[in-house]
Amino acid sequence: MIMVRYNPRFCYHALPISPIVDVDFLTKNRVYYANTPVAVSDPTATTTVMLILQTIRNYTQAAENVRKGDWVNGLPFTPNVHGLVVGIVGMGMIGKLVRDKVTALGMKVVYYNRTRLPEEEEKGATYLEFDQLLRQSRLITLHCPLTPATRHLLSDDQFAKMQDGVFIVNTARGPVIDEEALVRAMQNGKVARCGLDVYENEPKVHEYLASSNRTVLLPHYAAFVDTIFKDVETEALNNIKSWMEKGVPNTPVNDPNRA
Repeated sequence: MIMVRYNPRFCYHALPISPIVDVDFLTKNRVYYANTPVAVSDPTATTTVMLILQTIRNYTQAAENVRKGDWVNGLPFTPNVHGLVVGIVGMGMIGKLVRDKVTALGMKVVYYNRTRLPEEEEKGATYLEFDQLLRQSRLITLHCPLTPATRHLLSDDQFAKMQDGVFIVNTARGPVIDEEALVRAMQNGKVARCGLDVYENEPKVHEYLASSNRTVLLPHYAAFVDTIFKDVETEALNNIKSWMEKGVPNTPVNDPNRA
């Protein structure tokens, strides 16, 4: 939706940042682009933590055993989440919520972000350079936007730097992970299990991932809660109200005044 009343003008997208929106074009034409990140952040963070726990605790195989009548036969012991090192890539709104939730469960958080957070915002999380995070994390969870720089952020070179038996969780965007490289890392044992809500070519899911009992899979489902439409619409309307009253939306993605 585009609204013209002030200069800069205003365009909003009633979801998080869309990969089909040309933000540079809007900025050059002095148009604010605003999204609705708050409404989806907590449901996405909660779903991420669910996937983290299910991935660590081998949920898919355990549930499969129960349904087949095998009970605990063949099930391995899994790591204790207490003290487990979780690496968060992207410490924005969702990343911070995930940090808070897993910290409450006793996990240790390290993170990588384009810009290190002020110390008072880190809340006990330890900042690491990206390669350090890859080496030190037992589980890596992705919370960065899809950009040319983050496409295939995790590929063969990055998987090779990780611990053997690492866990991977992705609720960000599918192409942030090179899916073929992920499959290779699972096949050679580098990645023990993964939890995914997004896929490189969704709704198509890689055949290996779809058939493996070492994956926990959701259909891009993180924000599917019964309050989501009301919450998104309220946030969008508050953006419009702020822009009409102050000339600036509450959650701008860009700054057309600097164009």
